[in-house]
This record gives sequence, C-alpha cells and structure tokens, in this order.
Amino acid sequence: MPTEPFSLRRLTLPQAVLFGLVVMGCTIDFSRQISIAGVSGLGALTLVAAGAVWSAWLLRPVLPKGLLPIFLPLILFVLDSMGTLLWYRPGMDGVQLLLVGTTTLGAMMLAARESAADPALAGRLRTMIMATSVFPVFGWLGVLLSGRVSGVDTNLTRPFALYVLTVIAVTLATWRGSAWPEWIDGRPAPRKHGFKWLMSFWPVAWTIFVAFVVGLGLSRTALVIIALLIPLCLIYRGNFKGISAGAIILFLGGSSFAALLFSYQPLYDRFFKEDASLKVGGVSINGSGRAHIWALLLNTIHDDWPFGKGVSASEDIINKYLPNIGQPHNDYLRFFYDEGVLGLSLWLIFVTGFTARTMSNLRRSIRNQTPDYVQHLAALLALTAVSLSMLTDNSYCYAFVMFPLAIVMGSSLGLGWHYQKLEREMNPPMESAFFEPVPHLK
Repeated sequence: MPTEPFSLRRLTLPQAVLFGLVVMGCTIDFSRQISIAGVSGLGALTLVAAGAVWSAWLLRPVLPKGLLPIFLPLILFVLDSMGTLLWYRPGMDGVQLLLVGTTTLGAMMLAARESAADPALAGRLRTMIMATSVFPVFGWLGVLLSGRVSGVDTNLTRPFALYVLTVIAVTLATWRGSAWPEWIDGRPAPRKHGFKWLMSFWPVAWTIFVAFVVGLGLSRTALVIIALLIPLCLIYRGNFKGISAGAIILFLGGSSFAALLFSYQPLYDRFFKEDASLKVGGVSINGSGRAHIWALLLNTIHDDWPFGKGVSASEDIINKYLPNIGQPHNDYLRFFYDEGVLGLSLWLIFVTGFTARTMSNLRRSIRNQTPDYVQHLAALLALTAVSLSMLTDNSYCYAFVMFPLAIVMGSSLGLGWHYQKLEREMNPPMESAFFEPVPHLK
C-alpha cells in the first residue's frame, strides 16, 4: 500500500506526543539528577507526559471499534489503583507510580487510535525507538568503559538494562520483517542477495552489541531475557521451520551463555555469590536481598489481600524495615500488596487478552501476507520481555520502560484493527452474495 513520505510538517499533535514519549524514554533516568522545586527531573517529565498524553487523547476520545474489551481490564486496573487513595495516602513515590500507570494507559490507547488511522505511523515509531536507542547505548558504554560505574552498582545499571528490552524486541522484529512478506501475489517473494542480504542482518548485529553492553553492566535478568528473545522471534512464527530454528538457537545460545557464565568470574559472582538465598531447581542463586523483601511483604499483607493496602504501600513498608532497598523487586508482588488479588487479576487478564488478540493478528498477517506482521511480533516480544523482567525487577514504576512498551503494544492493536477492516471489506460475508435484502413491507 503506497504511503506518503514522512514529513514533520504533517505531524499531528497526538503523533508528536507519541514521538515525544519515545525521546523521553531514551533519556532513561538521567533526568533524575536534576531537581525542580523538590521534584526530580524524571518526575517532572512524567507529569508533563501525563498532561500531554491525556490532552491529546481528550481532543478526540475514541477507540477503534472492538478494542475497548481489550483495554477494559487495564482501565479498571488503573481506576483500582486510584481507588486505593480512599484509604491510603501515598508519598511522592506513590504519585509517580500513579502517573506512570495512567500515562501508560493513555499512551497505549493513543497509539492504537493513531495507528488505526495512519498505518505508516507504527513503522515510524518503531524506527524512532531504534534510532534514539543509539544515544543511551553508546553513552552507557562510555560510562562503563571509563570505570566510573561498575556492574555491581545495580541502581545505575538496572534502568538501562530494562530500557533496552523493548528496543531489542523491536529490533529483532525488524530483522524478521526484512524478509517479509514471504509471498507476493501468490508467488515467493524475491530473496535478497549479496550486500542487500548482508545488510538485512544489521538488527542482529545491533542486538548482539546491545547485549554486550548489558553484559558489561552485569544485569542478570536482562541478559537472560535477551538470550530468550532471539529464539522467541522465530518460535512466535508458529510453523515447524520457525520452531525448529528457534529450538536450535535456544540450545546453542544456552550453551554459549553457560560457557560465558562459568568462565567470566564477575558474571559468575553476580549469579552465585553474595546473597545466595534464592533456590531455583536446587541451585542457590544470588537474590540480592529479594528473599527477605518478598518474605516481608507476604508476612505483612494480613487481611488486606483482597483489595490491597494502597498504591506504594509495598515501598513504604520496605523502607521502614529494610532501608536503602526501596522497591519490591517483583511487580506482581507489588500489585498483590498494593491492590490485592483484584488488582493483580485485572493486570493478568489484560496481559492475557492482549496476547490472545495479538497472536490472532499475527496469524492473520501470516495468512494474508500483510505488513503488520512486524508490529505484532514486536509487541509480543516486548510484552514477553517486560513481563519476565517484572518477576525480579521494578519495570512498572519506570516511565522509560512502560511508555515505549505502551506505544509498541498500542500500535499493534491499531494496526491489527486497520488490516482486519481491510480484510472484511475485501471479503464480505458469503450470505450477502446469495441473499437479497427483504424489501420493507408497507
């Protein structure tokens, strides 16, 4: 489908807001070093982002038909978190958490609406996410090589590692899309050769380079997730060839990772030394205090498990009994403690519903050989990566993690709606070809 060339002059206000969120994401938490009237720079940026997103949404508060049921659990999740203000007064951390949650919802709905109206927007946003990642990746590499920060400074290395998960998901999906579609007008698409074929692997090279930078920072969770995303981008294809290739890469990647783990002493120490309090398959792993944090939350939830104690209550109890830690290091446990079984269930229902819809869109795009395949694959990989990181980290409280993720996921829903609409228009229901409408009887 031909599209008009991209021009900043044609950029609408909602589109400009989405691009602004991408740029904000690439700054990660460097703005936290700045303080404005007692509020960190990151907090101020989050507040501005929230105002911009919801202003752009309220200018035309509509969703493509049929997407509301997908968003409804997330809407209720955000409303539930706000409802806890009736019985719990959060501090600044709680306000930041509420801002991130509401802005994530708004950015996802905004991206869905705009991508449904302009299918080319999704590709431009993906390109923007990859292009802007160059600055933090090389910047962070310079910081690590200078020796001013070591891998054990997890408060500094963790934000960068969590940010690049969505970047790598988009990059790998772009790689898989370099040979897409596989068929054109019922015939196999021409294959690339020579230099063009070689250049099609630049996303793989970028993924490996980013993984190398993450490895220098010794971020265990991100390294494991990146290693999983590479075979998953093939396995999600769903056919025998993709699953077989993904399984082979998973085996080879796992073997290479194990060899690196046992040959590189700093990485080995990060996994198995210090606080080896977590047991996984009978193996003691360095939990960095997580076992104590999780035990504290589970032992103090008491009778508040149905609806939770309130937004950021988990952080407050941790600061009271385990100073200098601050976060639960498990977002699912955070949801359970802060919003109870109700909040946790709403989040899981949303993730399940989104995954089911996106898998359906992915299969349709494969069947019809439509270009939205890349966006759905990127959304599945990004959601998988961030969902796995939430098991041991605090991804949900970081704007620079959740905003790019929301844009990728929302664009997938909007693009899927657009191509489903085209399919219905090109293939009307069969009964309309056989039955004439009954004339009105006077």
